[in-house]
Amino acid sequence: IIGSSFPPGILELGEFSLYNIELGWKFGTGGGLEVFAFTVRSNEETLAWNLVPGYFALSKLFASLRIERGTAVQNFEKNISGSIGCTVQIKISTDEKEDILLGMQATKESSTAPWKFFGSLEQEIVLKTLLEKGLHLPTEAVNLLPDVKVTQFDLAIEPYSGAFKVDTTIEKTAEGTWKIIPDPVAISINQLSFGIDKSPDGIELTGSGNFDVIDTYNLQVNAQYTCLLYTSPSPRDLST
Repeated sequence: IIGSSFPPGILELGEFSLYNIELGWKFGTGGGLEVFAFTVRSNEETLAWNLVPGYFALSKLFASLRIERGTAVQNFEKNISGSIGCTVQIKISTDEKEDILLGMQATKESSTAPWKFFGSLEQEIVLKTLLEKGLHLPTEAVNLLPDVKVTQFDLAIEPYSGAFKVDTTIEKTAEGTWKIIPDPVAISINQLSFGIDKSPDGIELTGSGNFDVIDTYNLQVNAQYTCLLYTSPSPRDLST
């Protein structure tokens, strides 16, 4: 059953282990299998699944499944929930420390619940490295940019409702500077964070920044803006 659930050849990459196996059986009238659940996960020694060799690979694969039998009120209909996920590796150079690593996961909390998707940056990205080695932009143009890195990128999406949430943080590198106003005022950025949270009720924007002024004073700035959405009244509402 497990082998047929995975794409052909994926189990040949190495060892996969079963965790959290759960069986629940009810005896007597109306009895039967109440709960069946398990998690299958690739081991540390399991090879990455090279979808596009040299460019795109998947590792740390896992899948969880839980099947529960409903009550008599629910006509004993099965409730199925689960999640699948992996680490996505996008190679941009021969140095693995410069690769883009994204933790991806999809979850379904019940048979009737919509799928939800999550992604998170697992390894910080130096912007200049991404633009030069990943997008192959000219070095002369890339060097005009500040020495910054992306240290956080989190994404959550629920396509059914159109809700999503994005959070990202950009920081200057340890050896770099991010000066936005030159001397003698000399204001430089240490860190910038942005967030967008869209729900059926509205959109919330957040932002924060950490600055150095004249290389002596440190300034922290936070901002938040909320825009509530509403549904226009129907013609019947307007007539009453």
